[in-house]
Amino acid sequence: MKRLVRGVVLLLAFGVLLVLSAEWLGRTSGAGSPAELVLLTLKDLSPSGAMPSRRALTDFHCSSRAPLTARIQPGATLQRHRHSLELLSDYDDSPYVIVNGRTRAVYQWGYEGPNNSATAVFGVPTSFAILNPGWERDPWIVLYDCA
Repeated sequence: MKRLVRGVVLLLAFGVLLVLSAEWLGRTSGAGSPAELVLLTLKDLSPSGAMPSRRALTDFHCSSRAPLTARIQPGATLQRHRHSLELLSDYDDSPYVIVNGRTRAVYQWGYEGPNNSATAVFGVPTSFAILNPGWERDPWIVLYDCA
C-alpha cells in the first residue's frame, strides 16, 4: 500500500512539475498554450522516441545517403528541440530513415526543415538523448529517397 501511495504522489508531483515547466516555457518562448506544450513535452519524453525501429536496415531501399552532424543547443534539460542531427549537403524532402553508424540501429525521427547552417534538420527526442549519453559522438547517417 505504501508503494502505491508513493507512486501516486510521485505521478502527481511529476504532473505539477510538467504543467509548471510548460507554463514557464510557454511564457519565455512565446509558443503555444500550456496544454499544447505539456502534450508536446510528453511526446518528446516518450520512451518510444528512444527506441529504434523494429525494421532492419536491410528492409529499407534507399538510393541516397549522407552523413549527419549532431548538434546540442544550450538550454534546460527538458527543453524541446535542443538535440538534432543536421544534414549539410542537399536534401530533396524524400522519405528517409536515420541510422546510427556504430550500432546500425534505424530511427524514424521527425524532419524539422532547414536552418541557417543546414539544408535539413532532424529532431532527436529528448528521451533518446537522456537515455543514451554520448549519442552525439556516434557516426549518424541519413538514408533518403527511399522506396
